Amino acid sequence: MRFISGFLVAILLILIAGALFVWSGAYNVAADVPHWKATSAVLEIARERSIDNHSDGISPPPLDDPELLESGFHHFHPMCRMCHGAPGYERLEFAKGLYPNPPDLTTDHIVEEFTDAQLYWIIENGLKMTGMPAFGPTHKEDELWGLVAVLKKLPQMTPEEYRAEVGAHGQEGQMGGHHGQTGDANSGHSYGQEEQAAAFESDSPQEQGSAREEVQSEGTDSAQPEGHSHDDDHAH
Repeated sequence: MRFISGFLVAILLILIAGALFVWSGAYNVAADVPHWKATSAVLEIARERSIDNHSDGISPPPLDDPELLESGFHHFHPMCRMCHGAPGYERLEFAKGLYPNPPDLTTDHIVEEFTDAQLYWIIENGLKMTGMPAFGPTHKEDELWGLVAVLKKLPQMTPEEYRAEVGAHGQEGQMGGHHGQTGDANSGHSYGQEEQAAAFESDSPQEQGSAREEVQSEGTDSAQPEGHSHDDDHAH
């Protein structure tokens, strides 16, 4: 009886100490400060077991289907390569500050670590506390499998082959496509897609800023009705 009482008291003290530690704000939640090794180990085990459990029963379709690959490249280039890179494309600057760091999909590390079913589940549902979003709510099942098909193919592709695939599906030079595209609803013109791509793919922050300003300037100028100028406003 005395042992049980002592055990319960010890548990209570641990809980109180943990609550005080959290309330004190001493734990650093900054993205540039890695987890403790013990925290990383627990999260890693939880992640692996959760993915394995929840992906059980998912049956992949044939991933060499040309239609799946076409759909996959159509979505991967404007949506995924910004964080994960692609053959001939580095990750964008913001992705380099994410923690944990998004995996490089141009290597075979990810496709060897996870099964096709597990990759599908990750893409569909995302992963908490990683920055990996869930694409299931915004994409159809065949589109998600198309992304899995692309992931399986990327490690064997050269930059030239990747550009050819992307160009064949109309994604070369686009950052958005139908994902957040902006422009004139009447003319169907999307302001500065090529300029945005050049800015974001540049390694120079100065060039990025210059290109962004140019895009914003074009959008503002295009918004002015024909024959109308600032001088007309003063004339009124």
